[in-house]
This record gives sequence, C-alpha cells and structure tokens, in this order.
Amino acid sequence: MIPEMRRALPAAFVIVLALCLIACQRERTAKRKPPPPPPPPSGARPPDRGPTGDGHAPPGKPPAGGDSPQEAIPQFPWPPPAASARGTIPPDMLRRGTMPSALRDVDARLSAALASRGYLEKSYFAVPRGFAVVTRLEQIDNSGRSRAPPARWSANAGGLTDFSLGGYLRALFTADPGRYRVIVFTVTDAPFRESDARVTSEQALEWLRGGLNKLPPSLGGLPYTNDVATTALIYEFERATGSTPAAARAVIPSSIAAQEHLANSGLWSALGGQ
Repeated sequence: MIPEMRRALPAAFVIVLALCLIACQRERTAKRKPPPPPPPPSGARPPDRGPTGDGHAPPGKPPAGGDSPQEAIPQFPWPPPAASARGTIPPDMLRRGTMPSALRDVDARLSAALASRGYLEKSYFAVPRGFAVVTRLEQIDNSGRSRAPPARWSANAGGLTDFSLGGYLRALFTADPGRYRVIVFTVTDAPFRESDARVTSEQALEWLRGGLNKLPPSLGGLPYTNDVATTALIYEFERATGSTPAAARAVIPSSIAAQEHLANSGLWSALGGQ
C-alpha cells in the first residue's frame, strides 16, 4: 500500500494547488468590482437618466428650473382694462364653412379678415385658456371708419425721424388731432369682466411691440368648444386740437358701439356678418 500512496500524492498535490489558484483569482476579481450603489431613501424618485443614460433630459422636456413654452408667452392684462366698447362675434360667423376644431382655426379666420382690411400688423398674447390678438393703433373718423392712408397710420405722414416710443407718439398725435383706436380680440372659454384700470395710449402702443408675431402652437392647439367666445374690445383715444400728445385721453364709453366700430372698419363683413 505504501508505494501506491506515494504515487497518488503528486496528483493530490496538483489538485489542491489548482483549487488554491482558482480561489485566489476569484478574490482578486471581487476586490476590483465597485460596490453596488446605496439604495435610495424611502419615497425618493430615481433621477431621470434620459434616453442614453447620460443624465440629460429626454428631447422635448424642459430642463429642471427652465421656463416651459407656455411660461414664455407674453400675458395680456387680465381681466382686461376698461374698454371704450365691447362686443361678441356671433359663433355662427366663425363656424361658416369648416367647423373650427381648435383655436388656431379661429385665428385663421380673424387673420384673414384683418389682412383683408389692412390690419397687417398684430401681436398675440396669452389669456386664461385662450389668446388675445391686438391690432396696430389707427386713426379713425367720427363714425369709426378707418382714415385713408397715410392718415390712417399717421406716424408715417409726418416724416418720422425719431423712432423712439416718444417720437412715435409725437408724430402720431401731432400729425392730426382726432380719434384713434386699437382693437383687441380675445378668444377663450373663460368668462371675464373688465377691470377698472384705464389703458393709456403709450400702453396701447406697447401692446403691439410686446406681443408675439404669431399664435404659438400651445395656444392654437387648444380645443374649440361651444363655450369659446370671441370678444372684440375697442380701445379709443381722442386728442383735442392744440393739446399735447400726453393729453390724448381714453374715451370711455365710446359714442360708437362695438359692432358699429367693426362694421365701419370693414371687419364685420370680412368675418361674414351682414
């Protein structure tokens, strides 16, 4: 038996040595592997790693702390300042032909009517659950008809060289004393009343500069329902002969009804009214 044990010892030694080498290799591998991250606190939400896992926000999602597109839209004063006249566009006028499905469809009808009557400059603002579109201030006669160019946009009539707001006002209100107006259309299903605030001619001019050049998709995509009302707010100003531009006053109420303003501007018929 002794010779047989001697022959078996080298083989056993090799097996033990191999097992020791395997154990050492596993130990070194375990030391190189980083420890698992600690579990998040109870109730915590794991961070959004993005589509590539690099920590960036997914496309279309605003970064944390940034303004959303809705927040970047200029807001029209709400409730609106006291208007010279106010009237609602009958829904049937806006529903002729293709029935509006979104507020962008109402904007398309308003924009086409405005352009056909020379109101090529306009600005857009957000209002609760809708939008407002503001026309450029124009000169009108005593019946509410737009004056013929260049008196209609009278700042172009006097050789305007000072393009500041003050220069525009001086050219506008010293070119020809008379009556002026800004038309604001609001499109929303939110009921509202006018505030006691009175808008000045300077503020009315700033509306055109301070709004957006087109209706943003976030507002245009809002659904058009039976509760949506399209309201025309007329802001009228008057300056007496010999007075200064600062003396231009808001006319509240106007001697001209809102529908008469729209009819004599040509917008009522352009929208399909009789």
